[in-house]
Amino acid sequence: TLDEELDAALGGGVPTGYITEITGESGAGKTQFLLTLLLTAQLPPPHGLSRNTLYISTESPLSTPRLSQLLTTHPHLSTLSPSSRPSLDRVLSIQTPDLESQDHILTYQLPVAIARHNIGLVVLDSVAANYRAEFSNAQAGTGTARSGLAMAKRSAELVRLGQLLRTLARTHDLAVVVANQVADRFTQVKAPSRPSSHHMPSSPAEIMPPPPPSSSTAPLSSSQPSLAADHNRTSTPSISAAAAAAAATPLTLDHQQRFFTGWGDLPLSTPHTNTLTTINNNNNNHTNLKTPSLGLTWTNQLACRIALLKEPVYTDTSTATNTTINKQNWPTNESSGEKTLIRWRRWMKVVFAPWVAGAEGQRGVEFEITGTGLRSLHPAMEDHGVEGAQPFHRLTR
Repeated sequence: TLDEELDAALGGGVPTGYITEITGESGAGKTQFLLTLLLTAQLPPPHGLSRNTLYISTESPLSTPRLSQLLTTHPHLSTLSPSSRPSLDRVLSIQTPDLESQDHILTYQLPVAIARHNIGLVVLDSVAANYRAEFSNAQAGTGTARSGLAMAKRSAELVRLGQLLRTLARTHDLAVVVANQVADRFTQVKAPSRPSSHHMPSSPAEIMPPPPPSSSTAPLSSSQPSLAADHNRTSTPSISAAAAAAAATPLTLDHQQRFFTGWGDLPLSTPHTNTLTTINNNNNNHTNLKTPSLGLTWTNQLACRIALLKEPVYTDTSTATNTTINKQNWPTNESSGEKTLIRWRRWMKVVFAPWVAGAEGQRGVEFEITGTGLRSLHPAMEDHGVEGAQPFHRLTR
């Protein structure tokens, strides 16, 4: 990445011989990471591989204007001589608009291109687009049986894709980096209160006792509350009993997915303050969760997952002054005043990798995206909400 803090978190950079995934929501910086890697892979060691790169797009075409901007404005790339500077001519690109063409290109054309053009980095952006389009249409309007068959077919296709990319990475000693989309994860966050002694049941559903818990089925965090709980819901958000029980059960998905998704492993009860080091308040911890697309089947094909997190920074325009306009102010009550989005904060987090320790329970390395490329921020800046503070930046070794 040509940034010392980001490369240190990655264990030196993106290695060859493995599949590395970069996942995050829209605007988190996935494309910026990929474009940077397309250029740095052309550099000689230790910064790169001295080899050409290949960009496979399943959505929008390669952004060559942004690549040209990085070549002329990046603090390191712009200082290189023309003979040693990366070139757009060494970046090959191809578009796969559907799953059929993607399968043909990856199976037959990609191995030939790697051997013929000395490819050292293969980028697939994004891995989920064609699978989402193909199998969401197959499941639309079908019954449970046909939907299950479509999911089984998709799982088999993902296993085949993972095997193909791993074989290419090991055989040709190249790095395979894929971008992945995320989906919202919905979790129950409001705990129902017990009816008071003076409350009269208004429906037969309130009179009937809840069914006894089953020892063979773990409670799910997405289970719906009873009608009585809906009628007597409190206004204070907290973790529901079902969600707390599911999170405490080691064998449930709610407990396990925090170790491989990149979301949900932050502390559940962090005090809400206005400092930049504060992790989201309790409500945000349970409602702003994401899950990488393609499920656990695709996760098992990866050697490394990098999650790019982003959070908004708001200001209260009714009480803001010149000295507080740039300070962190997470929204907690809309009735206290209008909230205005002033900027986004972004973090790079290594979820799992065999060559570096994961950042479980942490947000990772904070970075920003500028016209000159990716730039990590000094850790001390997390304790100050002043946007005008100068970030810390050093070039790689």
